[in-house]
Amino acid sequence: MSLYYVHPFKHEQSFTIIAKHHIAYLSRIVKVNEVPEEALDHLYWASPKNILVHPILLLTIGDRADLFQERQRRLKNLLKFRNHIGGFEPCDTNMLSKPAVEVLNQMDLVITPSAWGYEAMKNSGVTTHVEVLPHGVSNEFLKPPAKEVHPSLAYLKQLKQKHKAILVLYFLQHSGFRKGADVVAKAMKKVQDKMPNVFLVVKRGSIIDPYLGILKLLKTVEIAGHLPENMLVQLIDLCDMVIVPSRGGGFELNAIEGLARGKPTLVPNGGCFKDYIKYAIPIKVNGYTKIFKDNPIHVGQGINPSWEDLARKITHVARNLQAYKERAVKNALEIRRQYSWEAVCNRLIGILKVRGFI
Repeated sequence: MSLYYVHPFKHEQSFTIIAKHHIAYLSRIVKVNEVPEEALDHLYWASPKNILVHPILLLTIGDRADLFQERQRRLKNLLKFRNHIGGFEPCDTNMLSKPAVEVLNQMDLVITPSAWGYEAMKNSGVTTHVEVLPHGVSNEFLKPPAKEVHPSLAYLKQLKQKHKAILVLYFLQHSGFRKGADVVAKAMKKVQDKMPNVFLVVKRGSIIDPYLGILKLLKTVEIAGHLPENMLVQLIDLCDMVIVPSRGGGFELNAIEGLARGKPTLVPNGGCFKDYIKYAIPIKVNGYTKIFKDNPIHVGQGINPSWEDLARKITHVARNLQAYKERAVKNALEIRRQYSWEAVCNRLIGILKVRGFI
């Protein structure tokens, strides 16, 4: 028996990174055939297959209305050759569109990374079998701190030594509003007015998000481009806390990565964060807010984190850093146990066996 795993082949995409971890562990017990998403446009197989699609809705509906007809042909092609078909789908908001629900109800199995996603699917009308399976952290995040800092990150260490700086790490790869960049800007302005030794460290990708401009008005260190995992771990290790005030998201892996490295990690008390909030420092949520104007998949609302409370919490943690670091280091042991890719993929293998995929 073999498994056909369909996913985008773009290495910087989070979907691709997560898929690669799944495939690495699944390949230990079953032959896994990786299929690029483009192959779905002209699919022909001689016999029915067991198929996993990651992510289901982006590949079969798309994130723009003009992609719908083309992506639906992909779905028809897949269904022609199904033995068992399922896959992975995060929920950025608390409601899915009717076309999205119709697609998911043609699957035999849907896996979502948080209870937030499960509730969104069920409240939207998904009747197929849904499992909750979190994302994981790689082995690099389980290692002791590096003895030597990479030269390209050494200036962060120098900044701490020269200015007794407290470094607050924030990830802005894309989707500034969804990731709460405006919340960060307001909160950090208030924090830095009181504590000028607190610096914002912004890790961004190759794309410059429109919200980056308001962050650069602050005392900000900008780190651009792709970092290999060992350098990403070093970056987190050099910083004093991690903030992830996202309005939407299916899991928000950066928060788990911060927790796994024993860093005080501030997240909203809602959405996908509820699954691991007991290990983090909660930020108050002021109700719900619309995230997307015209997304054909995610049509609901996300959470609205309080910038005032984020400012208060950053200030409090900065003033009591040692105590919060000790608690975070203790929690990291449990985070690493629960969220290592080995632990997560062992659960995935169990789910796929029960549902007849392997």
